[in-house]
Amino acid sequence: MARHKKNKGTIDKKKIENSVENITENKIEDSENEVCDDNSEDADTDELVADENVSEENLSEESLEEEFLDKDINETDFDEEVSEEELPDSAFSEEDEESEEREIIIDEEFGYEDDADEYQDGGEDEEPDYEVSESSQKRKLLLDMLDDDIEEEIKHRNRKKKPVGIIAAWIVFVLLCASYVYVFFVRQDKEEKIPGKDNTVILDIPDGATYRKCDIAEINQLINNYLLARVNCNQTTLKTLVTNPAQFDDMTSLQQAATYICGYNETTCYIADGYDENSYIVIELSYLKIADVQSQPLDIMSFYVVRGADGSYKIDNSELTSEVENYITRVKSEQDIQDIYIHVKENNEYLVNTDAEFADFCNLINK
Repeated sequence: MARHKKNKGTIDKKKIENSVENITENKIEDSENEVCDDNSEDADTDELVADENVSEENLSEESLEEEFLDKDINETDFDEEVSEEELPDSAFSEEDEESEEREIIIDEEFGYEDDADEYQDGGEDEEPDYEVSESSQKRKLLLDMLDDDIEEEIKHRNRKKKPVGIIAAWIVFVLLCASYVYVFFVRQDKEEKIPGKDNTVILDIPDGATYRKCDIAEINQLINNYLLARVNCNQTTLKTLVTNPAQFDDMTSLQQAATYICGYNETTCYIADGYDENSYIVIELSYLKIADVQSQPLDIMSFYVVRGADGSYKIDNSELTSEVENYITRVKSEQDIQDIYIHVKENNEYLVNTDAEFADFCNLINK
C-alpha cells in the first residue's frame, strides 16, 4: 500500500510520546500488583474446592438442562456466523479503509513502519510472535488515543484528493469544447471555397453599388408573369406585358425552348435607375428547371422596364435610342453588375463539371 505524505501540523508528536511512556509504566505496575493478588487468591481457591465437590451432585440435574440450552445457543451462534459470512465485502470495506489510514498515519509520524511490516514479511503460514514489543504496544495505544486526531487527518487528506478529480473533469470539458469549435468552425473556414458552388439567387450587395434589390412590387410581378408566360408559350399574355407585341407573333422559338425549360424558380430582381424618369434596368436571377436534369443552374436576364401613361409597368422591347442603349451598356459594364454575371457563369461551369446531365444539356443547346 502506498504511503501518504506527512502532514506535520496535525499531531503533536512529543506530547503524545510522553503520554504513551507514562501509560506504559502505569500498565507495568498494575500487572505486578495483579500477580500478587493472584497468589493470595490461590489459597482461598483450595478451600472452596471441597465445598464445590459437595454441591456437584446437586447440580448434576441442572447440568443436563444447561447442556440442552447450550446446544440451542450453539445452533443460534452458527446461524449468526453463516449470516455474517454471507455479508458482502463492501459492508466492511469503508471501515477497513479508515483503519488502514489510521495505522499509516501513526507509522509515518512515530516511525513504526518497520514494526508494522515485520509480520507481513513472514508469509501467511508463519505464526505471529505473541510477545508484543514495546513499540507495538505504543502503536496500539496511539491508535486508541488519537481517534479524533486521525479522523481530522483523514478528512484533511481527502479534501486534497477531491480538487484533482474536479480539475481533470474541467480539462476534459475544455478539450471537448475546443474540438467542437475546430471541427465546426475553424476547419470549415479553412476549406477552400469552390467557385460556382454557391448556387444562390440572393446576392451580397456591396456598399455604394450601382444596383439594389427591387422593392417595387409591380416590377417583380411583371417579370414573374413574363417568365411564366414564356414557359407556357402563352402568346396573349406575353403581348400584354411588352411595349411591342409584334415580337411574339411568331412563337416557334419559344415553343422549342419550352420542350426542355420547365420553369423559373425563386425569381429575384435587382434594379438600377434607367435613362429616363420612371424607367429601370432590371436584372433577373432564377433557378432554371430543366427537363431530365437534377441540378437547377442559375439563369440571368436583363430588361429595360418603363412606366406607361396609365401607371402600369411594361418591358420595353422596342428599338431604343442610341442614348438609352449607351446608357444601358455603361451601367451594365460596372464591375459590381459584371460580378453578377460572373457569379452565374461560375455556377454554370461548376455544374457542367459535376453534373453529367447538365453537361449533356449544355452540349445540346450549343450545337
